[in-house]
Amino acid sequence: MLGAGDRLERLIENLCGITVEPLAEAEVCCGFGGSTSLTAPEVSRGILARKLDNVTASGALVLVTDSPGCVLHLRGGADASGLRVRVVHAAEFLAARLPGP
Repeated sequence: MLGAGDRLERLIENLCGITVEPLAEAEVCCGFGGSTSLTAPEVSRGILARKLDNVTASGALVLVTDSPGCVLHLRGGADASGLRVRVVHAAEFLAARLPGP
């Protein structure tokens, strides 16, 4: 995480005019951090499942994160579970909203 507090949410809301819905336990790791996914894959899967449950409960169609590792882990978990949510990096999300050439 960038440690930016709610700055990313405010940037998305103010720059893109999109209402950001807070995710329960947003500050909790997705389960990919450090070596957890390698040394304790069962723990990693449990953390990921809880995170994806929170995403499902939020009703979000897009999940934005600032961590490339989280993008990979969450996207893979969402795809594997059939969850219909797009997982994107914050830079990818913002770049898609830039005016075209």
